[in-house]
Amino acid sequence: MSWVTDVLVICSFGECTTPDEYTGKDLPAPLEALNEWLMENDHGRLVRLDNYARGGGKAFQAVMAASAFNHFPIDDFLAAVFSLDWNEPDSVQVLTKDEEESVFTVHTPGDE
Repeated sequence: MSWVTDVLVICSFGECTTPDEYTGKDLPAPLEALNEWLMENDHGRLVRLDNYARGGGKAFQAVMAASAFNHFPIDDFLAAVFSLDWNEPDSVQVLTKDEEESVFTVHTPGDE
């Protein structure tokens, strides 16, 4: 039986250090590190979404990556997120929602 958790990680463009990271072709280094953690723990990966959020005619003004995971260890993931060396740690937000919750929970540095 599955138990789905939706996860979004949002951070500043200040995390981008190469042109490909700014254009959305690559993930910034901290998000790549999170994907390594996710893959090592058999969860899959985050997918970058901000480069698709152009419905209003402007570019999304933050980096956003998301995925849906099965039987996801939210506390372990949050510990991994907030242990990383972010350029702008105060800009990092993680939103999580288990399948039976009606709204997302917002996690920020210092919450853990």
